[in-house]
Amino acid sequence: MPVVTITPKAHFVAKTSVVSPPAAEPALLPTATTGTPFPASRKVFVNISYSERIPAPPDGIPLDHPAWHLPLIVSEPRTDKDKAGKDSTVIDAIFNNSIKTRVLTEPDFKLAVIETVFQHLESSAQFRGLILSRQISQPNIASKGKLEPRKVNVPDSAPKASSSKGEIIAPGVSPSSAGAAAPKSILKKPLIEEISSTESASASSSSKEDTPSISLKKLSYTYHRALSEDKLQNIVTIRMPEGLLTRDTLKSTTLEVEPHRIMFALPGCQTLDIVIPMNSGKAPAKDPVAMQLARAVPIDIDSVRAEWRVKDGVVRVLF
Repeated sequence: MPVVTITPKAHFVAKTSVVSPPAAEPALLPTATTGTPFPASRKVFVNISYSERIPAPPDGIPLDHPAWHLPLIVSEPRTDKDKAGKDSTVIDAIFNNSIKTRVLTEPDFKLAVIETVFQHLESSAQFRGLILSRQISQPNIASKGKLEPRKVNVPDSAPKASSSKGEIIAPGVSPSSAGAAAPKSILKKPLIEEISSTESASASSSSKEDTPSISLKKLSYTYHRALSEDKLQNIVTIRMPEGLLTRDTLKSTTLEVEPHRIMFALPGCQTLDIVIPMNSGKAPAKDPVAMQLARAVPIDIDSVRAEWRVKDGVVRVLF
């Protein structure tokens, strides 16, 4: 991976705030020197900028095609002061300058660019549990602070993990490839990507299965948002243990969707019951993915569609 020096060109700033701070690891509890850059209610400024050295999205490919992705650089967070003199957090996000015209002319695409940065931060293992507000404002400034030149690792067409401590351009994956194995390096996380995964599968209290609950397999799910036909779509992906979803067992699956609830049952597995809070800021911390889903409810039942992907062992709920 060649190392290059880039000087990003500022475009605009997206201002938001922290709804829920990252969960503190027991060995890394906040101190005067190790406190999180995303404490509750902290203002966050995201500098959207461009450089011709960042790979461009593929040409002539629809946004919902598996080959479409949006490469970018996300800097380490740094502290600055807001107008009131209070601490705030600043992030630099750098894209290829070819997308600037679409950002200027297509509001939905601009929103998707901002959402891409938010999801990249929220899905980072470094900031696990972080939730940023989707109430976004745009200050009348090109950037919060000066955008300095920086050295970055530019991936080849088939990027590999790097041990460099510099910033890494994350190559991204498309929404339709979300069922693939997650990359091992947190520096190479997909851009339009799954939020964080939770093995949240509670055994139904009313279950009358003869099989002891301890032998029932767990289901897991993820949530992400992606552009489809120029519109942002919410996607919940339910994953089954390998080999359990077949054309025969498919007939025995049950999927129920309510405005604030998604339930899925498969024989031999604990029932997956996703209860989505009314407000992401008041969601139970035990299920951070449900907290993410809170901003997408109430679910419009009439718009819901589901995909059973037997080969991949997943069921996708789209709304």
